[in-house]
Amino acid sequence: MNRDSKNKARSSLPRIGQIDFSNCLPINLPIKKGAVVLEGEFVSRVPSGLNALIEAGDLDVSAVSLYCYLNCPSLSLVPGISVSSLGPVGSVLFFYQGDLKDLDKAPVLVPNASATSINLLRVILDQEASVKADFKTVVTPDLPGSSASGALIIGDEALKVDKSWSASFNRIDLGKWWFDRFKLPMVFGVWAARSEFVEQEPTRYKEIEEALNRSRDLGLSSHLEEVVEAAADHMLLDRERVKRYFIEELDYNLGDEHRKSIELFQKLCGSLN
Repeated sequence: MNRDSKNKARSSLPRIGQIDFSNCLPINLPIKKGAVVLEGEFVSRVPSGLNALIEAGDLDVSAVSLYCYLNCPSLSLVPGISVSSLGPVGSVLFFYQGDLKDLDKAPVLVPNASATSINLLRVILDQEASVKADFKTVVTPDLPGSSASGALIIGDEALKVDKSWSASFNRIDLGKWWFDRFKLPMVFGVWAARSEFVEQEPTRYKEIEEALNRSRDLGLSSHLEEVVEAAADHMLLDRERVKRYFIEELDYNLGDEHRKSIELFQKLCGSLN
């Protein structure tokens, strides 16, 4: 194969986005290790980065924020797989000083990597105290080092600071709040495909859908110890804590209850606009 042919073959591969958080390792690692064969051009970013790429048409299939999927009509939901919680999620946390009712117009730090969590926090503040905080977008919220009244922190960083911040501030686990309130799983992330790609490449799309679901199954079974080891080494956390995170706190399914939850989240977000 000459160079032009190689370039043409490479460019014809599906463009697949992977979230650069440890919570997606059960899906990403078996593919990376070759336990699940999935050919594509892989792009790794934080959720907001992948949201922007797929909205611009620069990805074919990607893990995205639920909020991105709900606000992008050109996307189709990949069945069977999500990043959700059935109670405490452990990695989407809101820390604050004083009472929630005192946060009206108060400065609250939120991460630029987030979309779903920021809007869920808006819902929580409205439902619990009928307040609207003044969200300040930063790369990594640092509540102890700022004059802000609260901070939303997500992903690996949330797991890292949880113990120390919990000793100084009030804490809300957003996944727990949602489940306690509505008795439904909180869906933070989903996998979505450009509808055009689904229509034009149905066979290839189906292969990707099946590979993602199969990888999830392996990542939570035969490859779980590898997943835990990689995440613990990356976050510098105790392996038992990390294993509990994957087994007890996160949920990677997408069933009827998840879809009900998605509809409710969309409705509640819409009521705030």
